[in-house]
Amino acid sequence: MPIIVRFLQEAALYVLTTRSSQDAARIFTEGLKPVLGVRSNSTDSDSEDDEEGDVFDPDVLVDDHDVRRHRQMRGRIGKKRDFATAPF
Repeated sequence: MPIIVRFLQEAALYVLTTRSSQDAARIFTEGLKPVLGVRSNSTDSDSEDDEEGDVFDPDVLVDDHDVRRHRQMRGRIGKKRDFATAPF
């Protein structure tokens, strides 16, 4: 494992053990900004895209079965996940 990743994991663990969960969340998310939309990588200019705002719609990519399966897996995995060793 690269040294920098190990250092970051140890720093994250330190924050999690010495701060409240609210403080840790604030520290880890400080400076992040919400993603308002995703533009296409295409270099072609399509007037139809311009009218729609070219905003990414994740619901187009998944069906109801995929969403249900993801929620079930997230529920099982979320309980076992060690956040201190999660990749950054």
